[in-house]
Amino acid sequence: MTNIPLKENIKLIKIFSSLNEEEINLIQKFSSKISFSKNTIICLSGEPATYFAGIINGKLKVSSFSESGKEIAFHYLYPGDCFGEMSIFDNESTRSATITSLSQSDIIIIKNKDFINLMKEMPSIFFKIGKILSERLRHSNKKIELLCFCSLKRKVTDYLIECCEKENYYTCSQKEIVEFTGASRESISRVISELRQNGIITKESKKDNFKIDLEKLKTYSETSE
Repeated sequence: MTNIPLKENIKLIKIFSSLNEEEINLIQKFSSKISFSKNTIICLSGEPATYFAGIINGKLKVSSFSESGKEIAFHYLYPGDCFGEMSIFDNESTRSATITSLSQSDIIIIKNKDFINLMKEMPSIFFKIGKILSERLRHSNKKIELLCFCSLKRKVTDYLIECCEKENYYTCSQKEIVEFTGASRESISRVISELRQNGIITKESKKDNFKIDLEKLKTYSETSE
């Protein structure tokens, strides 16, 4: 089910946050709001990429699957983030990853052809899209370096630090760590056990979830090689 997003919703998306009232009105004209329940696939890798999306609330997972069916999470998206920006410039584009809602989530979507028209009216958005693409490339390069050259402890701690810095109060699940690092659940369990023994993470009441002490985690990460 779709509807027109509120102006306040549109301003939550980072690339739209500095637009004036007239520009927000124009964005609203071409936008739709869609809600997704927890653990819903929003789009699949390989399917046509026909729209740009900005996240109002919720948490989304960006992942891919190997031929054996193993899932690897590239990164996570939070309120204010967006996806589908590459498809705006490529009419033959398909989704490069699968995106899944990890909680109740609301997103704003704008069809690619409409977004192109919006960029003609508001050229500043073009440069913001360029910044997002640059950040994504930097993030991808960092992850390749992390997965290729760093120890499992460093992979886990760097991932948790990145997540903590995006959320004031962050709880992780062992499943998320396994998906991001590609390591076995048994190997991750050993790292988690060491983090618990050092007082860096504490068990939450919810099964498989942990609360993280960010300052202790940063200190530990420096000596995790």
